[in-house]
Amino acid sequence: MSELDSWSGKLSTHKNIANLLNGLQKIRHEKDLKFQAATEFFAGFENKKIAIFGSGQAGYRCFRQSKHICKVVCFLDNDLNKTGSFIDGVEVRSLQGLNISDIEVICIASQFHAEISYQLSTMKELAGVKVLVWK
Repeated sequence: MSELDSWSGKLSTHKNIANLLNGLQKIRHEKDLKFQAATEFFAGFENKKIAIFGSGQAGYRCFRQSKHICKVVCFLDNDLNKTGSFIDGVEVRSLQGLNISDIEVICIASQFHAEISYQLSTMKELAGVKVLVWK
């Protein structure tokens, strides 16, 4: 191997490391933006007790981004097959299994947010509970 080949290999390695570091910085920046968006979304609800309506992917994303801002009491789901299960140690409940005095905010994190919003609006016992829609 010539000296030029040796330097060429080292330069290629340095470029790969630089590309890797740039990629990591972009990921970090994206995470910072997501955290900032979550912080803005939950502004005014810091340390509030919330229930996340939806125990699928959107509900889990909402949970991951809100758990450092709010106190997630439970997940809610209309699918009775999911009730009684746990997501990261947080129980999935049905609306019938919800103790209203345990929560201050319901955050809807579901593709069915319009239907769920209507469902919640018909429940008089939720009159004092703030309802948000996570998108």
